[in-house]
Order: sequence, then C-alpha cells, then structure tokens
Amino acid sequence: MKAIATDPNIRMVIDFVLPVVRERKRRPSVHENGFIQLPLLNPFYRLHVWPDGPITHQKTASPIHDHRFDFASLIITGSLDNITYAPVPNVDGEYQQHIVVDGKLQPTDAFLDVTRIGVDHYEPGGFYTFSAYMLHETKWYELSASVIRKTASYDKFPPRVLCKRDEPPDNDYDRRDEAEH
Repeated sequence: MKAIATDPNIRMVIDFVLPVVRERKRRPSVHENGFIQLPLLNPFYRLHVWPDGPITHQKTASPIHDHRFDFASLIITGSLDNITYAPVPNVDGEYQQHIVVDGKLQPTDAFLDVTRIGVDHYEPGGFYTFSAYMLHETKWYELSASVIRKTASYDKFPPRVLCKRDEPPDNDYDRRDEAEH
C-alpha cells in the first residue's frame, strides 16, 4: 500500500481530484460500460476509473459505441486497450444500431456487423487522441484510470451504441450527460 501512496501517477490523481471531490458540486457516476467517471474542473475534463473487479452497471452489455466529441486521454495507472471498429451494414447482422435520444437508447432500422480495425494498448503515461463518431470499446485488465479531455464537440448526429440483435438495451441508465458532453 505504501508503494501506491508514493506512486507519482497516483499522487497526481489525488492532487488533481481531491479538491473536486471536496467541492461536492460534481458527483461521480457509474458509466453504463462499467467504470466510474468523475467530471473534473469543467465539463471538458473527466476522470475515468476502471475497477479491478466488476461493479454494478447496466444489465445488458453494449460496449461498442461512439461519441459526438473528439477527446484526448492520458493513462494514469493500469492499462487499457482501445479497440476500434468499422460498421458493416448487414440486414442479418449481429448488432442493431441504437442512437441516444433524451438520454435513452432508441433502435434504428440499421443492422450490422463490425470489423475490427485495430487494437491500441496503453500503459501509464500513455496518451492518445480519438475522433468523434468512431466506433470503439475499451477493455481493461486491472485497476486503471485515465483523464479524458474533450477537444471538440459536434451536433451533426446523435451518438451510436451497438446492441446485440434481439437483446433490448438497458434504458434504466440515463445517458443524457454522456450524449451532451
């Protein structure tokens, strides 16, 4: 435990996040894909923490999604894989495309498969940028954390979430904050 307290990456997180938590104006939330997020100094910055074990989140997994914003991510601790996909329209496809409307997933008439474009692995200190409207998912293998900074937002299309065919999405989760930021 002492090693964690002296780890400069962890120390940076504590120094950055503690004032935000003490303010109590911004509340952490559990993201539908199983990580904790905390808005930081302004709506452009967030801390994402992936636990080393499962936490309660949406009942139906739908990890492949996109954003309507570009972002930059700095890995603070742990490791992450960012997996990117290209949609392949297919009326018999494995997935149905949903869009976020008023915080809930609404089905579209689009069915598709996905082709994996790439897998990028990141360790502490790793930095990457990601473009809006690119389908991706994040996998983690241990306690991991990153700071995300939104670099540009777009309103051209609502965000997409891919759900397995014939598995209705879990709309108990309100995605309004995700879609708007």
